[in-house]
Amino acid sequence: MSETTDFYESMLIDVRSASVGLGEYPRDAFTSWALERLSEANELSDLVQAPFQGTARNRKKLAIDAFGFDQVDGTYVAVISDFNDVDNESTITRTEIESLFGQLRAFIENCLDLNEFRNFPKHEESVAAGQLLLENRGAVNKFRFYLATNRTLSNRVKQLEAEDLDKKPVVYTVWDLNRFFDAYASAQGREEIAIDFTEWYPGGIPALPTSSKTSELLGSYMAIIRGDVLAAIFDKYGSRLLEGNVRSFLSARGAVNKGIRLSLLNVPEKFLAFNNGITATATSVTFASEGSVAFISQISDLQIVNGGQTTASMHDFLKREKDSSNLKKANVQMKLLVVKPEAADEMVPQIARYSNSQNKVSEADFFSNSSFHRKFEELSKRIAANPRGGSQISTYWFYERARGSYANERSRSSNVKQFDLKYPKAQVLTKTDLAKFHNSWNQLPHKVSDGAQKNFLAFANQIAESYASNELKYGERFFKQSICQAILFKELHKRVMKAEWYGGYAANIVTYALARLSAELESRKLSLDWELVWKNQFLSDELLNSLLGIAKVMLDQLTDPRRPKENVTEWAKDQNCWKQAKEKTILLSWEAIPEIQPLDKEQEREEVRQDRVAGSMVNLAQKMTYVVSLDSSYLKDLMATQPGNLRISPRESSVLKKLLSQGALSSDREYEVIYELLTRAKAEGVSLPDFSV
Repeated sequence: MSETTDFYESMLIDVRSASVGLGEYPRDAFTSWALERLSEANELSDLVQAPFQGTARNRKKLAIDAFGFDQVDGTYVAVISDFNDVDNESTITRTEIESLFGQLRAFIENCLDLNEFRNFPKHEESVAAGQLLLENRGAVNKFRFYLATNRTLSNRVKQLEAEDLDKKPVVYTVWDLNRFFDAYASAQGREEIAIDFTEWYPGGIPALPTSSKTSELLGSYMAIIRGDVLAAIFDKYGSRLLEGNVRSFLSARGAVNKGIRLSLLNVPEKFLAFNNGITATATSVTFASEGSVAFISQISDLQIVNGGQTTASMHDFLKREKDSSNLKKANVQMKLLVVKPEAADEMVPQIARYSNSQNKVSEADFFSNSSFHRKFEELSKRIAANPRGGSQISTYWFYERARGSYANERSRSSNVKQFDLKYPKAQVLTKTDLAKFHNSWNQLPHKVSDGAQKNFLAFANQIAESYASNELKYGERFFKQSICQAILFKELHKRVMKAEWYGGYAANIVTYALARLSAELESRKLSLDWELVWKNQFLSDELLNSLLGIAKVMLDQLTDPRRPKENVTEWAKDQNCWKQAKEKTILLSWEAIPEIQPLDKEQEREEVRQDRVAGSMVNLAQKMTYVVSLDSSYLKDLMATQPGNLRISPRESSVLKKLLSQGALSSDREYEVIYELLTRAKAEGVSLPDFSV
């Protein structure tokens, strides 16, 4: 069996289980799967799903499955899905591809025609796609249409040409089974971008190599790149060039800097002196050496990790100014770091983290790499959930801390059927899932409606600092409550999809309903019995029926004709929408719901205390394991060198010598002493294996 066949089967399991688990049509579940893969590949992020298939008045077929507007590079993105729900791989032909793109294009054309757009069914989610396009019509620089398919592209399909639309260029992009697999199999998870600089520099862009090399860093270069070249590259590849956290940062705060524009208008020749330049990473470079100068002809997998605002502002100057010739006079300093492909997934975000000082990027922007996720993963593997539905087998909720880890572990299992029983696909959580469930219950439905990546940043803003100061708070109790929140979200989503009044906006309805339940319990001094939900692993009909009633009220709020924003998906992102939703009257019988109980502050404090005690015990065991398993050569080097500003106290020195001579220590406190020393050593740059805590 080939790797692509394994991947195909894994995709089918994902899509079919999601379809059943959330009550979605298989095509919609595939769209969700594809959007998640495209986000992981740094291709697209935070698109809105809006499945629609219909016929225009001229009898043209119309279709769309997802949409979004990237304000960083001015690209309007639309996606159409093609899901072939069969057990064996199949091929998609050019004729079928052109037909699907034709349906997507016809949909967008109808949106741009106001007479046609007025005839769109107003209950359809897809109407928001047209509203977003019309609201941003003047800011759109380019259309990028995607076809996501689980079929394999025919060998006869070499290139797809697209005519301009609304006087803007259109790019057709197909992601077929092979392309999804290649992105999945690549070390850094994103499809590689290879840029040929000989288009602008016939001999290659001149650069000075530096001596920076480590086990992860292949080399580094300093170069000067012209502004028009930087803007042209960004125009071609868009915000895919921006490292994920930097892209989210710019999207949240606005990409265009007025000071940069004024410099380009008035003193472009001084731009190098006024601007800090950009920092970028790559996984390989092609160059020719002449003396001490390297002439770089190609850069593979270029990612801008600092200077995203400079890049986006230059691109904006290129597209907005009638005369953009000043870009040729503006030079930009570029520091290029070449990272080993297998280390890129970890190194690139770290480089981004320590490079961003000009625009303050918070710790939350880099929360993806926090030990919080390792701890949550450890808890998910240790804590079993009770059997349900008559089964006698306990199951586990699988936390997918690293992309594709569920599929990898499943494929390595000696007994796949046993693995599936232990870790049901419906019980897999990703980082963005956790953020969605958590922020829904924490009354931030407008943030959840912002999209997976922006919501993850909001989640990080809530947790990052708190976790750093008090990680014991995030132990078993937090884990079990998080799983209960997942159960709430998934079960309600299924009910909403089956409701007779449902006509779209499921994701918004569910997050608003859960937030409204949380707010209602808080105002009435009631609480959800998390232990009961955890024990049962399902919700009572009374609770689900009540939630469905709240969901209907939330739908009425989201689609109220008096709403200040016509676009429902945009209105859902507005904090005022949530403010109004909290004021809606909820008439329900709380006493009849078994999962709801009076708030017991004393019991809550005791549970927190027990959680901290349990967390302390787990942490100590992990610290002891780490110290004992560490190769003695690290400890000997530490004793001999004391690098940087590290100072070893007499007490630490004594315990360290004892550990080296005996191989073990006699007290918990002595292990704590060594662990704290190693933590300080790592902060001073000492190369040590990753802590497992």
